[in-house]
Amino acid sequence: MSWREQIREKASFRGVEFFVDSHDTGGLGRRIAKHRYPGRPGQWAEDLGPQIRSFSLPAYLVGENYLADRDRLIEALDQEGPGTLVHPWLGRLQVAVEESSLSETTREGGMCRFQITFTPAGENTTPSEAPDTQEQVRAESAAVRTAVKAVFEDQFSVAGAPEWSVDAIRDRLTELSGQIRTSSDDLAGWISSPADLAGGIVDAVVNLYNTSAGGVGNILRALDWGRQFPPITLNTPLRRQQARNQAAIRDLAQVAGAASGAESLADTEFPSQQEAGEALDAINDVIDGVQSNTDPEGNPIDDTVYYRLQDLRAAVVADIRERGLRLPEVASHTPATTMPALLIAHRLYGDATREADIVTRNRIRHPGFVPGGEPLEVLRDV
Repeated sequence: MSWREQIREKASFRGVEFFVDSHDTGGLGRRIAKHRYPGRPGQWAEDLGPQIRSFSLPAYLVGENYLADRDRLIEALDQEGPGTLVHPWLGRLQVAVEESSLSETTREGGMCRFQITFTPAGENTTPSEAPDTQEQVRAESAAVRTAVKAVFEDQFSVAGAPEWSVDAIRDRLTELSGQIRTSSDDLAGWISSPADLAGGIVDAVVNLYNTSAGGVGNILRALDWGRQFPPITLNTPLRRQQARNQAAIRDLAQVAGAASGAESLADTEFPSQQEAGEALDAINDVIDGVQSNTDPEGNPIDDTVYYRLQDLRAAVVADIRERGLRLPEVASHTPATTMPALLIAHRLYGDATREADIVTRNRIRHPGFVPGGEPLEVLRDV
C-alpha cells in the first residue's frame, strides 16, 4: 500500500468533515527543567516526562454548501468538552480544541479556511486531596451509635411487665450508671421510653470518654459494662423479655463504648508508632468482644450493628496507619555515665526541651541524675 493510500482524503471533528492538505504535530520530545548551581560548570537537566502533543490542521471547506458546513464546524469547535478527531495521518484521537480561527475572502469565493489546533484530551489525573481519616472515624462512630440505638428501641420493652420485673431492670441500670458515671435516677426515669433510655445511655458514654483521660485501659473498660449482669432462667415469656432487656442494655452500652473509644483515638496525638499500635489493638479487642455478644437465646448481635462495627474498625485502622507512619519509633538508649536527662535529650535529638518525655517515659525520679549503664526507652525519629 502506497503512502497516499494510507492517508485519508478528509478529516472530521465531531462528525463534521473538512479538507486538509498538511498538518503539524508539536510537543515531541521531553519536558526538561534545567538546574544551574552557583560556582559549578554545566547544568542538570531534570526529566519531567513527555511533552504535551498538539495537532495543528489548516482546514478548508469548499463547494456550494460551504456556508452551512462552515457553521456546522464552528458549532463543533465551540462545543464543550473533548471530541473525536479523525486525523488523515494519525487516525482517531480524543482531543480538545486549543484554539481555532476562520478566514474568508472574496478572492476565494465559495470556500473558507480554518486554522485549528487540537491537544489530547487525556484523563483527569489531578492529585486528589488526602482523605481526612480522623473525620471518617468520627462519621463511622456516629453511624454505629445510630444503628445500635435503633436496635435497642426494637428490642427493649417493659410494657405490661409487673413491678418486680421493672425493678430488676432498674437495678441493672443502677449498676450500669455507676460504670458509665451518670445518674441512676435519670436512667430509671427513662425506663418506659426505649428511645429516651437509649439516648441517655449513649450520651452518658460519649460524655464519659470526652471527660476522661485517654489510654488503652480507658478503651478496654467498655467490655466490662453489663458483663456481670446476673443470668435469667428463660422459663416464661416474661423472663425471656426481661433477659432480652438486660442483654439490650449491655449491648447498647458496649457498642456505644466501642464507638466512643474509636472516636477518642481519632482525637489522640500518639507519641510513637508503638503506642498507636497498642491503641489499635485495644479497639480491635473491644470490637471483637462486642461482635461476639449473643442474646439470651444464643442469637448473634444484630447484622446492621455488626457491619457498622466492621466499617468503624476499617476506618480506625486506616486512620492509625496513616498517622502512625509519621510517628517516631520506640528505641533503647543506654547512657555511658550518669548525666542529666536534659543532656541526654540534647545528644539524642539536638533539643533539650524533649527532656520531659525521657523523664516521664522512664519514671526517672531525679532528672538531674540519670544512672549510666541502664537502658532507657526513648523515641527514635523517623
